[in-house]
Amino acid sequence: MTKNSSPLVFDIGMHNGDDTAFYLSCGFKVVAVEADPSLAAQARTRFKEEIALGKLVIKNVGIWENEGNATFWINSKRTHFNSFDKEIAGRFGDEIHPILIPCQSFKSLIGEFGVPYYAKIDIEGYDIICVRQLKSEIAPQFISVEMTLSDNLPFALSEIGYSKFKIVRQHGFVVPESTSLTFTEFAFRFLTRKANHKVHLRTLRKRVSRRTAATLLALARVASVWGENDRFQSKMNPDWIFTEGSSGSFGEDLPGSWMKRDEIIKIWSRDLEYYQKIGRECWCDLHATY
Repeated sequence: MTKNSSPLVFDIGMHNGDDTAFYLSCGFKVVAVEADPSLAAQARTRFKEEIALGKLVIKNVGIWENEGNATFWINSKRTHFNSFDKEIAGRFGDEIHPILIPCQSFKSLIGEFGVPYYAKIDIEGYDIICVRQLKSEIAPQFISVEMTLSDNLPFALSEIGYSKFKIVRQHGFVVPESTSLTFTEFAFRFLTRKANHKVHLRTLRKRVSRRTAATLLALARVASVWGENDRFQSKMNPDWIFTEGSSGSFGEDLPGSWMKRDEIIKIWSRDLEYYQKIGRECWCDLHATY
């Protein structure tokens, strides 16, 4: 596949527009898709100037397998949970309500606007719908999806031709470099859970000596302070400050090394197991390129 040099970015799952704002700040033209009519209306007000200048197109549609209308569930308390799936939208017991929205296929979106340089896809459990509609000749050079193994996303992306991958954890946009969980990372994770220090120490002693455990925990305390302020800095826009909940940067702007699919799966499986043990969601994006 010939590398796509188009200055176009797709923001599929625009939500509050923070990702779109970053892409615009980097000089890209953006096609943003948002299924929630209220969020789309807010974005049209926020980006009134960019829309008038032709830098941004906002489509208030849902991305589906074909054209037509479909039921979409709105979570008014946590709008980032909005989904075609009722259980996903209300998974924390929040009040939700259905609306009927127009839908468009991802393939037809590409036919309408062209192949983007990058496509961010985050549509709460339905990213796989976009991926399944891609073929190598219409696939973006860079793509990101919300990471899951249940939909076989790494395999689906590799079938299109994507061969290099990164996992990005959204809290601070930390990119893991290897499949091994280092002692320092282990200590950092347990410390930043804000649980009882004695629990951390007992857990670490199962893996290392008492003195080593104490040293690692001391280092982790310092690391946790750094981590609050040492956010990822984009080379495309060094002055940009990513807000909580945004997807961050993409492509070669991300830190870390590109990895093979199987190595990424090992990392994800390890992280998922850890977060399940502590009862937290593991919010990560899978980035891919050729």
